[in-house]
Amino acid sequence: MKALAATLNYDASRFRDPQALRRAMLFGAGWGLAFASAMTATNAYANGCVCIDEAIWTTTVSAAVGVLAIGPVAMFGKRS
Repeated sequence: MKALAATLNYDASRFRDPQALRRAMLFGAGWGLAFASAMTATNAYANGCVCIDEAIWTTTVSAAVGVLAIGPVAMFGKRS
């Protein structure tokens, strides 16, 4: 019951805070780029070369998923 009450009482003002939105985009895209570079390096090691279209696809999808998955975590982080 406490978990339900906690989810119903979240601070929705963060969605209107430009600094929180900027932080969400920055950290989400940063996570996506770090993940994409690791995946590209793994593929290059396994195949012996870098496939450019695969690297572009991986980077695009990873950055988008990072913004959607890691962005809210960064947005609702602790206030200073």
